[in-house]
Amino acid sequence: MSIKKFLALGCCAMVCGGVVLGIVVAIYLPTMKLFFRYGYADLPTFMERRIATFDGHEVSFLVSKFSAESQWLLANDPSSPKSVHEWRTHLGARFVMNGSYFTETNQPAGFYSLDGSTSAVPWPETAFDENGYTFAANIREDGSMNMYHVPASSMLGPYPGSTFLSFPTLVLNDTPMVAEDSGLHARRTVLAQEDDGTIDVIVSESGEESLYQMAQWLAVQSEHFRIAGNLDGGPSTGISTASTPWDVEVQSAAVPNVVTVQ
Repeated sequence: MSIKKFLALGCCAMVCGGVVLGIVVAIYLPTMKLFFRYGYADLPTFMERRIATFDGHEVSFLVSKFSAESQWLLANDPSSPKSVHEWRTHLGARFVMNGSYFTETNQPAGFYSLDGSTSAVPWPETAFDENGYTFAANIREDGSMNMYHVPASSMLGPYPGSTFLSFPTLVLNDTPMVAEDSGLHARRTVLAQEDDGTIDVIVSESGEESLYQMAQWLAVQSEHFRIAGNLDGGPSTGISTASTPWDVEVQSAAVPNVVTVQ
């Protein structure tokens, strides 16, 4: 083969390779952008990413949906706080999210009872601050979960099963419950229940927002949220899930208690 033919074939191969590479890049560029921006391009079927803009800054939320038949569990170990990933490995759970607020000694800051055990913080008895510990997450003996806005509930005492209180209630029957914007921004963990019993776990994957912004955003989503409540946030916010095509992690700081799906 002459040098001219060799060079011509080489140039042709380079052009063809460049065209193929260009096609591959064009096809996979959106996926590559998502991967480099958020760390995950593909999400499991029960999870989706939603992007919101608050005052000019972008927040990415991961929204995970679980059927009313899902099996939930609370886990609490003040002596050995762990990241959500470590908790999932320790418990062998399918999905783990960070749970309730806790004190400097890793004890739950609000009412917290596992399987009817006595809570160190008593159930509130009198008037309620609407922005206080009014959001109740209750897991019954059959593993199902229900949520309540305590001041609006007919039940005046602790719920049977495992229960914790958090704050504030963000949305009640599609209505935002946070009246004023504190201007305090952080990553958030939200637990919500739709009218049909579907449980939604919503976490800030990236970006920060105020509780007021979170409540307003939730109220205009396509879901009809019977109730949505804020859990511990900031460095504590995180989820860990074993899923296909790969595990999804929004890594948290070490937390002493979590909520899991078995």
